[in-house]
Amino acid sequence: MLFRSLLLTAGLILLAINWYFYPLSYLLQLILFAIGLIAVGIPHGGADRLIAMKTASRLNLNFSAQKFTLIYCGQILLFFFFFYCFPHLAILLFLLLSAYHFGETDMTGINHSYAGKLIRLSYGLFILGLILLPNFSSVSKTLIHLNPAGPGAACIQWADQHPQLVLLGMVAAFGISWLGYWLLYKKTVACNRKEILRFLVLVLIVYQLPLLLSFTFYFIFWHSITTLKSMLGYLLEHQSFDKGMVVREIIKNSLIVLFGICFAGYISSLFFRNDNLVLYAIIGLAALTGPHMHVMHSMYHHYAGNEKP
Repeated sequence: MLFRSLLLTAGLILLAINWYFYPLSYLLQLILFAIGLIAVGIPHGGADRLIAMKTASRLNLNFSAQKFTLIYCGQILLFFFFFYCFPHLAILLFLLLSAYHFGETDMTGINHSYAGKLIRLSYGLFILGLILLPNFSSVSKTLIHLNPAGPGAACIQWADQHPQLVLLGMVAAFGISWLGYWLLYKKTVACNRKEILRFLVLVLIVYQLPLLLSFTFYFIFWHSITTLKSMLGYLLEHQSFDKGMVVREIIKNSLIVLFGICFAGYISSLFFRNDNLVLYAIIGLAALTGPHMHVMHSMYHHYAGNEKP
């Protein structure tokens, strides 16, 4: 818990700097995003193969590195094909998967019932809403440009015209799902004032920071670093893997993914004719979300260490 408090303190300092001292230009925000993405964002998924191997071992299942790699890469290619055919639907799927993944990472004390799954999803959507909706006009133009004639364009335009209504709906969904969960499991739900305070501070930071800075803070400083900590704890538990081996695996796969994101961005620029570099980086991350989320989902089911990151 101290670890997350330190991350929130860094977020408050970043917010104070941007508010009162030196508003960060878009170029500086882009540089911070790029550095964080390379240093932490990409590496936080760099040990998925080792995690899958460790989980299979715990469940006494056979593990094939070749089969894992084939399925993992197949899912990535499938997403790119889906994105090419249905860009808006692919973005929606990416947001839903990301939302659940964020909820699974942050809400570690919630059980794995259907009510628990619902509250994780609604939490993640609420966080994404706080990041995207205050500056949705800058996002909507890029999204509509992907397929201006598609049915998703009208939905994006409506959300752009009613961002507060959409965010209010997300707040209501999270509140109702939390209330439902509490009513079902109130005997096991503890009211932790420090956790509530940390949550409110996180909401303040991601809502008040500019779009790119808000995404950088949440995805890189909050989500990715927390995931790396849990991931390393899982892999090094009972000396399952040598620390040097884990570091080498992360570096090797991070370099491969970085090349893949650059290549995917280049290919996307040929098809979609858009100069938004952040969009292409996010498309690359989106392709990795499905297989990475599946690996982490299995890990969170079989590792108690993520209860206290």
